[in-house]
Amino acid sequence: MSIALPFMIVIIAIILTRHSLTIQADATNTVACSDITAQYRAPVSTTAELISAIQHAQPGDLIVLADGLYEAPFTITLSGTAELPITICGSEKAILTGADVSRKYVISLNHVSYWHMIGITLTLGKKGIMLDGTHHCILDRLIVYNIGQEAVHFRTNSTNNTISNSWIYRTGRTDSQYGEGIYIGSAKSNLVGDASNFNRVLNNRIGPDVTAECIDVKEYTSNGILAGNRFSGSGLTGGVTDSFVDVKGNNYTIENNYGSSDSSGLTDAFQTHEVVPGWGWYNTFNGNRLDDSAPGYIVNPQLSGKQTNIVTCTNEGNGATKGITHVTCRQNGTVFSAALAYPNRVNPGIASSNVTDDYAIPSDPSIYPGTSSNPRPTTVSVTSLASDRSDRYSMLVIILLAITTVVAQSNVL
Repeated sequence: MSIALPFMIVIIAIILTRHSLTIQADATNTVACSDITAQYRAPVSTTAELISAIQHAQPGDLIVLADGLYEAPFTITLSGTAELPITICGSEKAILTGADVSRKYVISLNHVSYWHMIGITLTLGKKGIMLDGTHHCILDRLIVYNIGQEAVHFRTNSTNNTISNSWIYRTGRTDSQYGEGIYIGSAKSNLVGDASNFNRVLNNRIGPDVTAECIDVKEYTSNGILAGNRFSGSGLTGGVTDSFVDVKGNNYTIENNYGSSDSSGLTDAFQTHEVVPGWGWYNTFNGNRLDDSAPGYIVNPQLSGKQTNIVTCTNEGNGATKGITHVTCRQNGTVFSAALAYPNRVNPGIASSNVTDDYAIPSDPSIYPGTSSNPRPTTVSVTSLASDRSDRYSMLVIILLAITTVVAQSNVL
């Protein structure tokens, strides 16, 4: 009996070791969120599993999508916390897809907070990502394309959200006039007083074939940041949608964005409009660049609010027929600026000398994620639930081997 016990423990240890190695071999799927700390990791590979994970998500959960197709629509109604956000992540080959571009949203976040969505692809819906009454969410390194109307919409008093390092293209497949890349707020005809404030659009690639504005900022919204984005005007339809960015809100910082027109639909690169009295005011345009041609201005503040908008002389481009702007540009000032967070980010035509000490460094630079000029990151391996189990099995093997050694020595004695 004294010999049989150690022998049996060794056999169990070998079996567990083989099981551990098998699980580790299955945990090699690469996704874009390897460094995320999670309370619980939920690997999913089917639509049913993803729906279940979303419906039962708890603060701190990390939902890891295997490569494959997931049948939309999806609706998120549970919240994370500031300390424990809920995260969905996967590679660009993890694709949330609707049936066609004429109906439903691919995914909607409905009055929730603290969700992170990282690395995945969304396609084939009337709208791509809809945020209603949603706060403190991060959309990062996504691909959103082949959408009937707008790709991403911050709506119904959604605040303090960020979309960054993402690629949006082929919008407006069914309604070209509503094919915005990113839409902040609501038109007064849809919802009066939509205070979707403090949202950030950072380091994204928007276009080609975005049929309306790359970024449309609506009245009643304020205090957002649009910075480091790259726009393509190819596919812009023109008419009422004749600029990369149209700002109708107040106190926005629009800077270090780069656009190439590639389209007869472009009139001005950046515009403001006062569609509601007192809105479309107090915005700052700094360090933006236009390549190629446009018959208007680089920055065109329109109507009475033009006297309150700040256009610095660091906006530039060779193709705007009417020049930088029709208001007096400022050489320096004490306005808020994220310029130092984006030295030559995605607009290499802007010289570093144009980023001056006259502008304040943001108090919290961490709100501007991303450092590479490539909007798509290199995918890296993530530790999945399976490999977590593997670690536990490995530890159990070590403990059992130690017990075997102690028992064997006691039998000898």
